[in-house]
Amino acid sequence: MIVEVENKTFIANLSGQIVTNKVHIAGNFNGWDPSDKSLANAGNGLYMATIPLVKGDTIAYKFINGDSWTDPHDSVSCSLLSIQSMGNRYAVLESNIDTIGPVMLSSCSNSPVMELIQADTASACFGDSLSYVLSNDLDSVFWYTSSGVTSQISTPTYKFTVPAGYSGALGVHGYYPHGVRLVDTIWVNQDAAIDTSIIVTGATEFCAGDSVSLSVNSSYQVLWNNQQATSSVTVGQSSSLYATLTSLLGCSAFTDTIDIVANANPDATLTVSLDTICSGDTSFISAAPGYTYDWSNQASGSQISVTSSALIFVIVTDSVTNCYTQSDLVSVTAYPSPPEPQFTGDTTTMVGNKNGYLISNVDSTVSYSWVLDALGTIYTSNPDSSLIKIEWTNAGTANLKAVSKNAFCASSVLKEIQINPLGMEELASSFSIYPNPSTGMISIEMTANHRADEWVMLYDNYGALLKEIQIDSPISPLFDLEFLPSGMYHLVFNDGSTLPFVIAK
Repeated sequence: MIVEVENKTFIANLSGQIVTNKVHIAGNFNGWDPSDKSLANAGNGLYMATIPLVKGDTIAYKFINGDSWTDPHDSVSCSLLSIQSMGNRYAVLESNIDTIGPVMLSSCSNSPVMELIQADTASACFGDSLSYVLSNDLDSVFWYTSSGVTSQISTPTYKFTVPAGYSGALGVHGYYPHGVRLVDTIWVNQDAAIDTSIIVTGATEFCAGDSVSLSVNSSYQVLWNNQQATSSVTVGQSSSLYATLTSLLGCSAFTDTIDIVANANPDATLTVSLDTICSGDTSFISAAPGYTYDWSNQASGSQISVTSSALIFVIVTDSVTNCYTQSDLVSVTAYPSPPEPQFTGDTTTMVGNKNGYLISNVDSTVSYSWVLDALGTIYTSNPDSSLIKIEWTNAGTANLKAVSKNAFCASSVLKEIQINPLGMEELASSFSIYPNPSTGMISIEMTANHRADEWVMLYDNYGALLKEIQIDSPISPLFDLEFLPSGMYHLVFNDGSTLPFVIAK
């Protein structure tokens, strides 16, 4: 035969009674032997024993404060069953119950088996609420904190809310009717308020290249919304930052959002019109418009002029944001110009004449050149170009420019040359020279009626004035020009007409 056995636990509450011997349980499961089954002391006045029984049976039992029927034992009549004897208690064994609830020796009530608090620990974040509701089968409930009794809760709900911010051991005593007591303890961890303050080091609005530091309490786990996970971050660009702070209990809170503005620095690029200039010239240095400017030469404005050698920079400031940028250093070099060339030669001449023009202040470190715009042709010049000869081909006004130039700069002088046309009334046509060519002795004969006392200028073929000659009679005496070398010479009259002759030795 197969016997199905179930273990049953019996609990007796003997608090308030004098226990002189071991507590036993006797019943129909052990032949009512008062010394057969002792109960173990479970503390707090509770005694318990576990007995193997057959499922579905109904058992009768008594608790004995000793191991003999002469010792104190149940004296109440708690059962109406036929098997009751001497006030037996009884229990029907079921398949899903393995514990008989606590009982009092002076009471027939079996209290339900319960655990007051299921968990051993409880956690709560700041602002949350921890509450416990106990069974209304209990007669009374007392809650204890580390400082003593916190609250006595009455029916019907037995709801208890843990004081805000309390952490530590929390005990509860629940009493069944007739004084059976249940004791339980839970350790409560309630988080304090999370410190969400942010320490800002530096201004939150700054110029490009600067930064600001944000710091939070380092005792938390930190995650900024830019994915940085350090308690302190340094930010150098525009952004909006906040942090999520998580405590050791897993509670989280958000900091305020800090708006950061990084202003752009102004453009300080410089544009230089000329990096090399000559004396008297000007170079212009320009910066981007729309700002304020502090130039190294004490100037202001977006553009300055430079007329001498200089190293220049500028500090450009945005007056709205006060951000500034210093430009690179730019160099302007000014070179000295050569002296202006001074040249001599006729400024009035005649078509067909050949005139020479000579620079008088020749400098060997300077090169010379000439520019003739019209009416004649430069047909010869000496090697350094300090002397040129021009044959005039047309009447009018010509511009003759002499240019002196060193390695970097140039100077020039411009003269107007008046070229007169040939005409029958010209003075030169009224005179003749003989012999022509001569060896140096010449006569000048007047061939038409003119007033006496006519003065003429004697020039060599290079345009150099040699002497003045007075003609005071129709046939002038011989003029001694033997001191002159062989070559072409010109008599130039007051009207600009020219009478050429040759000396040949």
